[in-house]
Amino acid sequence: CLSRGLGDVYKRQIQYLRKNCLSMSLPAIAQHFHYTPEQFEAHLQRHTGRNFQSYAQEVQINHALMLLQNPELNIYQIAESCGYISADEFFRAFQDKFHLSPAEYRNQFL
Repeated sequence: CLSRGLGDVYKRQIQYLRKNCLSMSLPAIAQHFHYTPEQFEAHLQRHTGRNFQSYAQEVQINHALMLLQNPELNIYQIAESCGYISADEFFRAFQDKFHLSPAEYRNQFL
């Protein structure tokens, strides 16, 4: 079935994106699938309802939530591991999403 084959391609693209969006740019990911960045972003928008930046931010935050469970890691290490340019950027993104700092979240929920 052709639609099933397309579904498999889409699943592979999303898996690749989830795995690599913290370390690769939109142009690099698009090139991997032989798309222009604009084509890949339109494809992503059509299938997820989100653009690349929004999708990558969600992956970053979800990765941070996982890493916050490890008390051995400090907040700065988590920010760096999640691909944030600075700890301040991480704090702002986390605060915007959860209305708590990463440390407050860790203390309250873990």
